[in-house]
Amino acid sequence: MVPQTLMGLYAEIWRRRDLVRHLVRSQQQASIHRTALGNLWFALVPLSQIAIFYFLVVVIFSSGASPAAAFLLICMGVMHYMVLNNVSSYVQPSIYNEASLLLQIKLEPVVLVAAGFLRTLKVSGFGIALFFVFFVVLGGPVSWRLLAYPLVLALWLALCWVIGLWLATAAVYLRDLERLSPILLQVVMYLSPVIYTFEMFPSAYRDFFLLNPVASAFALLQWCLLGHGVSPALPLAIVVAWVLVGGWFGHAFYRRARPGMTKVL
Repeated sequence: MVPQTLMGLYAEIWRRRDLVRHLVRSQQQASIHRTALGNLWFALVPLSQIAIFYFLVVVIFSSGASPAAAFLLICMGVMHYMVLNNVSSYVQPSIYNEASLLLQIKLEPVVLVAAGFLRTLKVSGFGIALFFVFFVVLGGPVSWRLLAYPLVLALWLALCWVIGLWLATAAVYLRDLERLSPILLQVVMYLSPVIYTFEMFPSAYRDFFLLNPVASAFALLQWCLLGHGVSPALPLAIVVAWVLVGGWFGHAFYRRARPGMTKVL
């Protein structure tokens, strides 16, 4: 029986928390089995992207920003955007990759979505922790705005969870998402201030630009971590609205799609 309320949905995830942790451990071990560097790969992949973007922005295009400031901007953007990238890699296929498990035991598919998201958090945590190492070493700006970071991070993770729930549910019926989502993620990244500052976007279009919740989330991240001058009120309201409205509709979408999942798996 599909949980009929949001509380019921998350109560089921909590009840199956041991299974969620087991799935994450087994998937993580399988992904690094017989690799020489093991978990280091989860930091090396985003670091390689940072190196490429840094070379393009600072060396090729000569942005004019100090090398340390440019590096911190790109590092902050890439490491936090990896959460959404990992949602595409681990959360989106989480239901259909475990189709055999769903067919063998009575299990709510959302539990598999939660396992994919927990794995996303573990993998992305490497990169975010590494960013703060660079932040300290390179002398990132320290101000009261840093106190807002836990709230901004929580909103970003909540937004990624909502996106993941939509993707995982839709991917059961539309396998083309596996090919389409990497393209969409690239488009969203370049339409959001991930590797450039929010102030670089034309001022006449900034309010419209902020309707993209990913752009608003990264405007907030730049504001609290790097001291950029964007007023946080509008992007904060937009991200909260997307999380609440998207979460409600995401739950409704899952509830409607749930009865037919085992038939198409």
